[in-house]
Amino acid sequence: MRKFLPLFVALAMVLSLFAGVDTRSAAATIPATPSGDFSASAVAAPSAVDAVGTITAITNDTDATVAVTTAGVGNFGTSPNVSIMRRVPGITATSMDSNWTRLGDQRDAFTSAWELLVGDEITVAGSTPGVGTILFFLSGTSGVFVRVTTAAVNMTGTLTVMRPTSVGSVNSIDTGWQRTGSQTITFTATAALHVGDRVVVHLVQYPAVSTPAILTVGVTGSGSLAKSPDLAGYLRGTSVQLTATPAAGWHFVAWSGDLVGSTNPTTITMDADKTLSALFVINAKRVIKLRIGESTMYVDGNPVALEVAPIILNSRTLLPIRALLEEVGGVVAWNVKSRQATLEARSTTIVLTTGKAMALVNGHSLVIDPENAKVVPLIMSGCSMLPLRFVVENLGLQVVWNGMTRTITLTWDA
Repeated sequence: MRKFLPLFVALAMVLSLFAGVDTRSAAATIPATPSGDFSASAVAAPSAVDAVGTITAITNDTDATVAVTTAGVGNFGTSPNVSIMRRVPGITATSMDSNWTRLGDQRDAFTSAWELLVGDEITVAGSTPGVGTILFFLSGTSGVFVRVTTAAVNMTGTLTVMRPTSVGSVNSIDTGWQRTGSQTITFTATAALHVGDRVVVHLVQYPAVSTPAILTVGVTGSGSLAKSPDLAGYLRGTSVQLTATPAAGWHFVAWSGDLVGSTNPTTITMDADKTLSALFVINAKRVIKLRIGESTMYVDGNPVALEVAPIILNSRTLLPIRALLEEVGGVVAWNVKSRQATLEARSTTIVLTTGKAMALVNGHSLVIDPENAKVVPLIMSGCSMLPLRFVVENLGLQVVWNGMTRTITLTWDA
């Protein structure tokens, strides 16, 4: 038996060689070695690595010269498998936030943050440039949450911004992606590509024996996170719906971990083990203060002029509602013929008619003041004066009256 062992080994090697040649005949399913070389005798890689490169020249309708910086490992992903990051010109935003010197998810301050978008890759100039990706913006502040992947040293504050840009159905299965350096790469089309674009070609490599993908979830702040289906492990490729529900007085802001953005509910594909968290932030209270007889109201402490000062008539407060409604994100329309004011704010529509003690709220007829039929909208000094409490309570605002100071305080969640 021993004398036949060399023969068996040789035969196995020949069969392995022919198996590799058959695999190479399908360019889109070339197996890769752990080092990224798509060779004929390659063994399955333990995990895939996307190919990355920068376009240095467009040769023709299908070919481009690419400086490949990361050689691909794995099988080419489903078409289209090309995504790009494109430099945004004319950026004036800057950042000198010390958080750039730390890795991980950081809250960084920028000037002109309005120029930036979620998903932008930011490079802060320095002796060692800081690099990070924008996760989300915190409404109402200059805070921008950035996942810093390269810590900055000796920053100058100047920014370079690369932005994800759609290139449609562009695909590439060129084996040149297996090698670093300058390569001539064939694409299905180059019309959507630009010199300077950073190209990522998606590759996949599943293990020979698929193991369940584990989804680990958590919350930051106060709220709950539901997953559907809710399983201990998932077959790879399974889509899982995630729903973040804030506790009372809180609101959902964004996802972090292996899921970014703020879409809720959203779906994640379980092609690997994943860990993510839902971020909840406590609601900020907004405040409006009005004083009877004064034509200025204060919104979060800032003065805002009213057309006419609020008055008390028939023991109830009336005021011109337009300025107040605009502060809660609403609009008001006046119909001269029907003498009706239509208010729209906070998913509510209110229709009030001058001189009438009934109003419509989302199509339902309601008495303005069940205890006082004299409380009706009226015209004063050319302005439509509306019953304050009826309007704001139907918009979901809280009302507090201070009789000693003749002050009305309105509060609501931002």
